Amino acid sequence: MTSQLFFGSFDSKKHLMLVCDDVAIRQKIEFEFIKNGLDKNELSIYATHGDEKLVEKEMLSFGIDVNFYKKNGLLKILHIGNPAEDSLDFIDSIQALLKKMLPNPEIPFRVVGRVMPDVGTEIAIAIQAKWEKMLHNNIFDNLNGSILCTYDLSQIQANNQWMMWLKELQKNHHAYVICKNGKSNLTINS
Repeated sequence: MTSQLFFGSFDSKKHLMLVCDDVAIRQKIEFEFIKNGLDKNELSIYATHGDEKLVEKEMLSFGIDVNFYKKNGLLKILHIGNPAEDSLDFIDSIQALLKKMLPNPEIPFRVVGRVMPDVGTEIAIAIQAKWEKMLHNNIFDNLNGSILCTYDLSQIQANNQWMMWLKELQKNHHAYVICKNGKSNLTINS
């Protein structure tokens, strides 16, 4: 099960989503997505709410030459904060984050990550779903790359109306993969 299998057939400009109940499988797909971008000389950005050094170590274990790609300006591992806790309003916070990640949105790129660190509450998933809709419908066409939004299925399922939230997220992506109990399905939105 690889991102090449799921996401390799897309052109280089898609808004994609991965929802997975297995951290190891999710990370493998994320890193393959990043590696595919690096192999195409696309700026590849891994946005994390965790420890950047740990991500670097995990990428090295996966076989990504982190130092080489960082030195050549093709790989960024960015720690991002929670825009809901930022002193700026949410939209300004998101715009600042996009400028930090993509100082030149015209160059080909890939991004892995998501805005909200934890979507296990109704408020957090509502904010994330609103952001996904805004990105997909108003911002994405002005960008020159692919974004893979990743979600832990257990966080989504922690919400009372989790099926509604999952459907809302699904409709605001060009394609998505849901991995549950070791089984995966790719769905392409028309």
